[in-house]
Amino acid sequence: MERLAYVTVADKCSSIASLRDRLSRILLVDDSRSDTVLIGEALRDAGFTGDIDTAHEPAAALATIASAATPVSVMLLDLHVGNGDGLALLRRMKSTPSLREIPVVAMTDGEDVVTIRQAYQEHANACLVKPTSYVGCLSLAESLVRFWIHTVWALPKP
Repeated sequence: MERLAYVTVADKCSSIASLRDRLSRILLVDDSRSDTVLIGEALRDAGFTGDIDTAHEPAAALATIASAATPVSVMLLDLHVGNGDGLALLRRMKSTPSLREIPVVAMTDGEDVVTIRQAYQEHANACLVKPTSYVGCLSLAESLVRFWIHTVWALPKP
C-alpha cells in the first residue's frame, strides 16, 4: 500500500513565511536604545527570524541601508529621532529614487495629529502610536511581521 503525502495550504504558507522571514531585514530607527531593544525582543518573540538592524540617528539609518547586503524590507521610524529629524529622514528617503520603495512605518509618542499628518504628507506608508509596554511591542511586532513581511511583496531590484 502506497502512502500519499499531503501538504496543506497551512504547511505551504508556513514554509513561505519562514523563507520570507529569513530573507527579510527590518530597520528600527529610534534614539532610545531601550525602545530598540524592547521592539527587537518583541520581533524575535513574535517569531521573526530575519535580520534586525538598529540605528539611533538618521545618518546611521542611511549608512545601514547603504551597507546592507540584504535590502531593508521595512523601516520602523520614530519620528522624534534626533530631535525631530525623523520627518527629515522620511522626506529624504521618499525623495531618493533608490530609497523611496522601502516601506516606512512611522511612530510617534502620542496621538500627535499634526506630526502624523506631516508623516503622511511625506509619504509614510503607515503611522502609529509607539507602544510603551512589552505587550504593546509584541502586538506591534506580530502585526508588523504578518503584514509587511508575510503579506506584502516588495518590488524586485532591477
